[in-house]
Amino acid sequence: MTATLTFVATQMIDTDQLEIRVNGEATDANGIEREYFVGRPPSQGRPLGRHFVYRLPLTAPPATSGNNTLTVRLAHRGGMPSRMINVQEFEVYVRIGTSRESGTG
Repeated sequence: MTATLTFVATQMIDTDQLEIRVNGEATDANGIEREYFVGRPPSQGRPLGRHFVYRLPLTAPPATSGNNTLTVRLAHRGGMPSRMINVQEFEVYVRIGTSRESGTG
């Protein structure tokens, strides 16, 4: 079984950095994918301006079955200090693998 957390961050620029913690433990920045989008039209859901989509694996530990605490903090702001960064649309995707027995003949 694997689990992936995704969320959207708006009003960010490329040099901004988020610190993401699960149950108090910082996630490995090398395992975080961040993809930039200029916008999202109504045909793909709620319209958004420029935004980043974050994807990161949820591993146990620190994630556990049941209730977990997620903390997202702006670790570095690159310029334009008046921006209000907003994180939203949190989703967890769980994939349960099935094992297949292979026969030899």
